[in-house]
Amino acid sequence: MGKILSGFYLLAGILCTVCIFTSFFNGFYVLSSWLLVAALINFSLYRVVWNSVRKENEQKHETIRA
Repeated sequence: MGKILSGFYLLAGILCTVCIFTSFFNGFYVLSSWLLVAALINFSLYRVVWNSVRKENEQKHETIRA
């Protein structure tokens, strides 16, 4: 479940980043600033979820080795 969730946050962050440049070039400066906030939130949530998934995998490997 964590890998799917982190993939969603990564995809949403990339999509927001593309939309930032598109809206900025079309003159929608306020929209691009809100998209920047959304992209930062999505990338930070991606990092939090990915770190928790990585820690769970490390704990599983430690219990298998022991």
